[in-house]
Amino acid sequence: MLSNALTLRLFPFALTSLLLGCQVPEARVSSPPPSTSPTTDALDTTDTTPTSNSAMSPIPFSTLAQGNALTTGLEEPTLLVMGDAASVDQISSMVDNPAVVDQIKTVDFTKAYIVAVFAGPVESGGYSIDVQTISQQGAGVNLQVQVVPPPADRMVPTVISYPYHIVTVDRQSLTLVPGAAWSMFSADGKFMADTQLVD
Repeated sequence: MLSNALTLRLFPFALTSLLLGCQVPEARVSSPPPSTSPTTDALDTTDTTPTSNSAMSPIPFSTLAQGNALTTGLEEPTLLVMGDAASVDQISSMVDNPAVVDQIKTVDFTKAYIVAVFAGPVESGGYSIDVQTISQQGAGVNLQVQVVPPPADRMVPTVISYPYHIVTVDRQSLTLVPGAAWSMFSADGKFMADTQLVD
């Protein structure tokens, strides 16, 4: 009886010790991550759509003649734009090929403009200047051209030459104002020459 009474008296202490010895993990409530959705303040509402004044409109063109003048030429990169037959003589003095001059004279100026680009003097034959793009920006017109040297393994005349490229542009593809500027740039964006339309 004494043993049972002692056991009952000690039981509350044993139970308390047992409960204190067991550590119940504290329950953790995870908070939802902060929202990553952009707020109205963080949104960039800037309109990056090009306006009609800055938009570049590509203009189709056709090659009329391309070559190298060997006896005459311009001493610096030059751009010419012509809109009447009277201006053909201006080109005739810059190319030394009568067949090219005759071809230029066949252009119907009521339907097309002539655009001629000249690279200026280069160190040998075999070079070319290529009109790559023509585009209208606002009231002006930009040309991108590239001067292409001959392949290293090609035999070329060792004389100064003057590459040119002459193209036609349909009048209906352009919206021009009197005195509109035409500008010529290299393939890497370097300014080369400018002019105004002779019409």
